Amino acid sequence: MLFSLPVLMYHSVSDAPDGLCVSPAHFEDQCRALQRAGWRSIPLCEAETYALRGRTLPVRTLLMTFDDGFLDNFVYAAPIMREYRHAGAVFPVLREVETEKKVRLTLDDLRSGEVEREAFPVPLGPVVTDDADDASGAERPEKPGRFCSWEELRRLQAEGTLASAPHSTDHGRVLTGPAFSGFLTPKPRHRYFDRLPVSLPWGMPRFKPAPALAARAFFPAPELIDLVRDLVPQNEGEAAAFLGGEKNLAALSAAVVKLPSLGREETESEHRARLAQEFVACRERFAKELGLSPISFCWPWGRHTPEALQEAKRVGFQVFFTTRRGANLPGCAERICRFRVGSVPGADLLRQVRFFALTPAAALYGLLRPYR
Repeated sequence: MLFSLPVLMYHSVSDAPDGLCVSPAHFEDQCRALQRAGWRSIPLCEAETYALRGRTLPVRTLLMTFDDGFLDNFVYAAPIMREYRHAGAVFPVLREVETEKKVRLTLDDLRSGEVEREAFPVPLGPVVTDDADDASGAERPEKPGRFCSWEELRRLQAEGTLASAPHSTDHGRVLTGPAFSGFLTPKPRHRYFDRLPVSLPWGMPRFKPAPALAARAFFPAPELIDLVRDLVPQNEGEAAAFLGGEKNLAALSAAVVKLPSLGREETESEHRARLAQEFVACRERFAKELGLSPISFCWPWGRHTPEALQEAKRVGFQVFFTTRRGANLPGCAERICRFRVGSVPGADLLRQVRFFALTPAAALYGLLRPYR
């Protein structure tokens, strides 16, 4: 039976209560179970060769991938992977990679007794409980300790545990059209990348967003922005109070619908230029910071437009990771399917891996339930 390469999709290895997080205890149990059953997670370069040139791989082979570049990948995941002789790939978001030169403590330091448990730093994961969307456009400083630094990525690369490839410059979103539902109000974010796609004043129509590499952008009209700023106070507390009143919302809605246009769509040339700038920036930053010319790219939210694929190829990317589930046969470089790993015992993951290694099963499941 034809082998399909199982590609595992992780995000955060932490105890945070979120579906994107796998606890360190469960992650270690997963790595241990895979090793005992004879499975090996290969380096990114081996997976690239398989995807591009159809190089044969041992049957019990898989690839572990980590999206976003969270610090806990360095602190917890990498030491555990080294212990059980696994390798893989981390896909950092360039804007979020920290510039601190000091390499932070890891699970190895804790286990060696060089640091007490009480003094061991707890990395911040994707769950956000105390930051609100700042629709006024003001930049709020993010807390350090959520993402890896370039120095830490260099160390992971050098030791061969986790190779790096880009996951976009900013994991951004764009607005997609003039249809809207409600208005923007101050509210807390639930996950780190649940940001507004652009800086907009509170009270703006809530236009539908989409991943920046998966849609043509919509630009709100300057007249609309000016109207909202005139009607809605932009102090956070005052804005919340204003937008909580039914009469105020009715007046705002009536004023908005009277405008001749709410905005315009991105032109073809603008779309192409934005995409080209994105991929060129990724390649240049990786060359500067890591001395690499990456050929793999991980799509934010797993989606892209045909134009995005064309522009990515134009600058040198050749292997593309999605969030779609399915089979990965030799030569699958344009669409590598992955399945999300939950915080489950190793035995449960082992069953999933065996399932996605069977080409007919993985292909059929990918057709019936491509996204989770």
